[in-house]
Amino acid sequence: MLQRACTWVWASFALLHTTEGRRHDLVTSSGALSSEKGLQNYLKGRGDGSAAVTIVSVLGTGGSRKRKFVRLLSGDSESGAVGKGSFLETGATLSLQDSPDLGTSVILLDGSYAAASELGEEGGGLSARQVAGFASRVSSVCVLPLDLPPAAVGGQASEVKKAKSLLPRDVAACVKSLGAERTGEEGEGPLSLVAVLRDVPSSLESSNALKVLTQKLQKEIKTAAVSSGYSGDLNVEIFVLPTSSSPSFKPMMDTVRAKVKDASGTGKKVPSSSLYEVAASTWQSLKSQDVPAGGVVDGGAAAFASSLAARGSEQAAKAYFTALLEAERLYLSGWRRATLLGRVIRSFGTGAATMLETAERTFDRGAASVLASPAALERRLALRASLVDSVRTLFYRQLRLAGKDAEKKFQRRLLALLQEPVLPPGMKLPSPSLLEQLSPSALIRRARGEGPSVPSPADLGISPQEQERLQAERDALACQEASRGFREGVLAGMRIKIPEMADEVEAAIETAAFDVERLLQDAAATFHETPIAKLKARNKANELEKRNRAAAAKARGRKPKGVGKGVGWGAVKGALGLTMMARRAGDGNFQFVANYESPAIPFFLTLGFANDRGAPDQMIGGELPPIFRIQPKINLELDVAKE
Repeated sequence: MLQRACTWVWASFALLHTTEGRRHDLVTSSGALSSEKGLQNYLKGRGDGSAAVTIVSVLGTGGSRKRKFVRLLSGDSESGAVGKGSFLETGATLSLQDSPDLGTSVILLDGSYAAASELGEEGGGLSARQVAGFASRVSSVCVLPLDLPPAAVGGQASEVKKAKSLLPRDVAACVKSLGAERTGEEGEGPLSLVAVLRDVPSSLESSNALKVLTQKLQKEIKTAAVSSGYSGDLNVEIFVLPTSSSPSFKPMMDTVRAKVKDASGTGKKVPSSSLYEVAASTWQSLKSQDVPAGGVVDGGAAAFASSLAARGSEQAAKAYFTALLEAERLYLSGWRRATLLGRVIRSFGTGAATMLETAERTFDRGAASVLASPAALERRLALRASLVDSVRTLFYRQLRLAGKDAEKKFQRRLLALLQEPVLPPGMKLPSPSLLEQLSPSALIRRARGEGPSVPSPADLGISPQEQERLQAERDALACQEASRGFREGVLAGMRIKIPEMADEVEAAIETAAFDVERLLQDAAATFHETPIAKLKARNKANELEKRNRAAAAKARGRKPKGVGKGVGWGAVKGALGLTMMARRAGDGNFQFVANYESPAIPFFLTLGFANDRGAPDQMIGGELPPIFRIQPKINLELDVAKE
């Protein structure tokens, strides 16, 4: 057993030394600069004999994902600078590394800094300001590996546009330091920044959201650099790198590498003989900035601690994106689709609360081993904030849809009321005899000749003004019923029990209830002037007139025109009808309806035209109505009076 352990230790030690010639830690995580002899040995070991070298920096938080990206960029993806699984390879350091695919005179500077939450802890490592400031003084090109922002995960361009900032705070601070520390000396060349969005899902590669994202990121990076006082030439490029399993991963990685190589050819060069002097003077001026509160600790312990923190940050980030994608798949995508189609989600409030609870449980399971770390706490808060923002956007859109849906249902209710008597049962009547004279039994008795002919409204003591008053009273009751149903049904289901939105949800619901009630009142006041209401009223008047003529003829002992022979104990009257409606695109500012009834045969024809095909209130389930619709109708009247 002891012999095996010694063999493993010796193999690890040999691996470290066999790769030492290709990688050199220029500044350790404790802030210690390497010796001049160590740097010269590294340069001699490269064997290119270049009088000057070009340095390409890769900047970001330390971790295995970043180190893997550095190896991919350098063309050395199969092996690393240290043994696989070693904690030393993810520490926050400034390390030089050979780059076979970028050119013999190009050296990669792996600038790994500690996350903001880890600074101040013992062994926290180098800050973003220190790493970026050092890279700015010596580099020709700076590469920024970025993760996909939460706003772009759902693939909605509107969410990306709404986001206040897409650039992480540490990256923004890094870019500002790059601009602030640039000296502007002659021969320094332009500041070239290459940002690479990593692990972009294939479903987003050609989406509009990704296009908006790259444009907004480019603008934010330029703004951050200029705000630091940098006034020189600035080149910013954004590349989208898919997941490693995608067929387009390798071609895109080759494109990134070619761009970096091309940009490094015209950038700053540092003489090999003075590289240590430049590095020492630069670090001397920067190492007093952002010194961790714990002070300088042992290099190995610092790297080990920084690596553990980086791994915890990676695990929290993975749990964050897992929970975010699951919420998008199970809830948000379906809600967005329903909203886009104009559908009201009846249980949106309960569903939103359930989604938040599910997402937080998913995150807690994924980050269980690092849940108490600052990185995990920060990610958990960011997850909840992102989901609450999405819920807030959908909530207000659903409120608007619910108001429109309530108005359409109310209009359908008013149309149905046109088919009913003006005085429905149960309404308080102005005179006790009125209901009796309008009842079905009274009409039957008059049709048999057992009573007087059908009286006119004037004979019944009902003036036109009284009819309008009764109609308005009935419409008002329908409006109150619709408003109560909207408040107790739809709005009750949209109450979101989320502490962050409690006050604004209640205020928005009260405002929506008031607005919808006023909208329904306006609809009731103007409904009888709409073409469809006039058409229905005209048809109803024609029908009443026919009944009056038939009843009068029966009272005189004549067979009314259009009435067939008896069917045992009654008579059936039938009529065929055809309704045709044409619609074209527009907002509904022009409507035309014509009605024709044949005096010779039982047939009626209704023709209509409106330019309301594009109006939102004409959409059914999110779909446009047909351009032309033909609807045949059959009207049957059964007279149960015996002949």
